[in-house]
Amino acid sequence: MTNLKRLLISHIHMPDLEQQEEGHVVQITSQFLRLHHVRDLHLESPFYLEGCLDQMLRCLKTPLDNLGITHCLLTNSDLTHLSQSPNISQLKGLDLSGVTMTYSSPELLPALLEKVSATLQELYLEQSGIRDSHLESILHILSRCFQLMSFSLRGNLLSMAILEKLLRHTSGLPRKFKLRVLDLRNTGQDFWRMWSGSSVHVSSSSSMAPMAEDGSRIEKRLAVFEVFTELHLKERTMNEFLTYLLNWVEQRDPFIHLCCKKLKIVSFPMDNIMNVLSMVQLDCIQELHVNCTWHLSTLAMIAPLLGQMSNVQKLFVSYIHLPDPEEWNEQHIVKITSQFLRLHHLQDLHLESPFYLEGCLDQMLRLLDLAAMSLLRKEDLAMSALEFLPIELFPPLFMEAFYGSHSKTLKTMVHAWPFVRLPLGGLMELPHLITLQAVLDGLDVLLTQKERPRRCKLRVLDLRNTGQNFWSMWSGYTDHMSSSLLVASVPQNRSRTEQPLAPLEVFVEMSLKEWAMDEFLTYLMRWAEERKDSIHLCCKKLKIFGMPVENTMKVLSMVQLDCIQDVEVNQNWHLSSLATFAPLLGQMSNVQRLILSASEEQEQHVVVQFTSQFLKLHHLRDLYLESPFFLSGRLDQMLRCLMSPLDNLAITHCLLTESDLTHLSQCPSISQLKGLDLSGITVADFSPELLQVLLEQVADTLQVLDLNQCEIMDSQIEAILPALSHCSQLRSFSMCGNLLSMAAMEKLLRHTSGLPSLSQEFYPAPLESNSSQAVLSKERLAQLRAELLEILRDLGHPRTIWLNFVFFASHDYDKYSHLEIIEYVPA
Repeated sequence: MTNLKRLLISHIHMPDLEQQEEGHVVQITSQFLRLHHVRDLHLESPFYLEGCLDQMLRCLKTPLDNLGITHCLLTNSDLTHLSQSPNISQLKGLDLSGVTMTYSSPELLPALLEKVSATLQELYLEQSGIRDSHLESILHILSRCFQLMSFSLRGNLLSMAILEKLLRHTSGLPRKFKLRVLDLRNTGQDFWRMWSGSSVHVSSSSSMAPMAEDGSRIEKRLAVFEVFTELHLKERTMNEFLTYLLNWVEQRDPFIHLCCKKLKIVSFPMDNIMNVLSMVQLDCIQELHVNCTWHLSTLAMIAPLLGQMSNVQKLFVSYIHLPDPEEWNEQHIVKITSQFLRLHHLQDLHLESPFYLEGCLDQMLRLLDLAAMSLLRKEDLAMSALEFLPIELFPPLFMEAFYGSHSKTLKTMVHAWPFVRLPLGGLMELPHLITLQAVLDGLDVLLTQKERPRRCKLRVLDLRNTGQNFWSMWSGYTDHMSSSLLVASVPQNRSRTEQPLAPLEVFVEMSLKEWAMDEFLTYLMRWAEERKDSIHLCCKKLKIFGMPVENTMKVLSMVQLDCIQDVEVNQNWHLSSLATFAPLLGQMSNVQRLILSASEEQEQHVVVQFTSQFLKLHHLRDLYLESPFFLSGRLDQMLRCLMSPLDNLAITHCLLTESDLTHLSQCPSISQLKGLDLSGITVADFSPELLQVLLEQVADTLQVLDLNQCEIMDSQIEAILPALSHCSQLRSFSMCGNLLSMAAMEKLLRHTSGLPSLSQEFYPAPLESNSSQAVLSKERLAQLRAELLEILRDLGHPRTIWLNFVFFASHDYDKYSHLEIIEYVPA
């Protein structure tokens, strides 16, 4: 799960002692080496990490935003490793609740907080056995946590004296003006009595948040000012008080939110009602009373405002005037009852004289199911009903139509779709041709209309496997989210979609891995080709596996090539085929990542034709070339065409000359390189200084260095040691599959011991451990571990290295397999 950002693991069963195997822990923690994007890590009851937390910490690839390790036993060495981990340097949230500190060394907690004090915003040390002495030791550090917003010590045994010291030390942390709410309602009498002395026994602290039910609102940073008032609209015109207040609020929009919990409407003109409610935060209303003699059409007019009162709990409606039979309109009923779909908190419903529900009470009682099924049973009425349906009903109705194969409804809903994006791919586990045909038919109706339907905002049809959050939100899993989040749900394409009359965009995943396209993609391509003036076919990521170059060219001729950001070509094309593809690559002007597996052929004119395309790739940041034999002796031709600094460069498993490495070290595009992979590039016969010069050029920024299977020997290691020791940003270093002696290994370990960020080290087993059978015996392995452990002990600080004992392997072997861990932890 290489793109994982947030990981929560809880209640892993602790095995019997005889079943405890260190190999299991290594197998688990080593996987973090692959998780380059993890920002939030929460581990509840991770007993298996007791005494070996550092194994996991050293495998973390990125700085964390939030870390929780709770309800388990950690040793002194665990807390030491945690405080020394470079991955907590930017921590915003730290939760060590339930981790007992009672018997921990007193200096460990201060060292940990010192490391995170500059960025920490939330700190939880609940039920951690913290006593007065522990808290005393961290007071001076807490006073410097200027970003701290939330701190909890619940469940610890602390004296009043130490709590007073805590409050005094934290009193200097930034405080903000507290007034967020002006309350004009007939409430708060206890507050005033307390401060006038009538209730002196009441703690003053209890009044600091007199609006407990609104705590979440007033604690938000930079929240607008809220004014609460009672709204009882019962006259022909508003009274002087309310008139003045509304004028004042209107002039200060959007800095003021006018709120009311209870709204009563009694014989108030409709125009005035709409005017007042346009200035009220409708989602604050919890109780609504409507007692008016209205026509049904009037109630239908105000119904959308009811739908916006999403937190209403009590609703009373009475005396709605029954229309004459000729005035009866079923659409009014649908428009009214469908608003209940938005009222997720409704508890009490009182309807007096609801004549209009005769014969259609079911529309309200089983709101979502019946509203959807009613439309699906009467597909001919779908278009007129869509005009009045609230936005919230569109996604669940679309899902019902999708799973029920109601093609006619799908077609109708497409050209009334009220969102910018329709993420159809998120509903299709597999490509579904019938559904695609219905949706594309709906787009055809939309494209042929001179004027778009009033409610339609559709600009993007997304057929990729994305958008699951959209569908789950509207099906009720995250009903607290605002519908406004999805009205403009494609910010990365905002400039494209906001242009008037811009072509409609269709996003699709392009993985061309067969001789010919499947039925789904074939139909889509033919449809797009016939409408190329009004449709842009786009893809962000392009993969080519196994499709002939002629078919590939035909497919890509219909794609907006400047949309492509990630290209992967894993195909043994002849170099002439690669040259045919090259001009299209040049048109992918926004490509950021290029992975290419190429042929062994070498033809000078074809190489020029291919490498010159890089002149057009101004946004290229990551370049991965696997087996590019055609660049042997000509690497400079490609390097001269690079137009932007690279973040990552991989040139692997091919033959390069000394001049190629010289040109690489002189290339200005590697000046900011973070990742360099030269695995499989044989350097045994090269001058040792070549690698040294190359590393000197990238030493300031390099974070990941892979030199696996390069036939590096002791002489090359000797040459690169000075440059390697200056790679201060280096986090990961791998040299598996090379032939190094124990002496060279010792020098390598000593020169890299001062690198502050180095946490992942992969080395080959030394030559002395090799045998004629290329198998490492258990006895020799134990001896090898002891020798290397002694070197690490002599260096004097905690360190973990991984040895790979596969001496001969193909270039596609997994360096994470066949690993042996050697770890030194000071006593």
